[in-house]
Amino acid sequence: MPIVAAVIYAGLFVVALLVSRNGACCGEQTIWASILTLPWSILSVVVLDAIDPSLTERAGMLALIPGALVNVAILYLLGRSWARRADAKDRRP
Repeated sequence: MPIVAAVIYAGLFVVALLVSRNGACCGEQTIWASILTLPWSILSVVVLDAIDPSLTERAGMLALIPGALVNVAILYLLGRSWARRADAKDRRP
């Protein structure tokens, strides 16, 4: 079951990337992908700007991928721990 949550989140992130890749008519094109990768998207922008301010412009959407991977890992690990707890409760007499 934890893999399902991780796959659904990864799918939402890919859809957000595709939507922003095709471009929105107005405003920030990467807003949905940025929201999905919070709080890591903020951290990656700060780190990339500290290294080189033009790096965020060149990296663009690629800067959001590590944040998405961290969120997928967190979702999977939390889901796995909750599943283990539920199994332990079911085994108690």
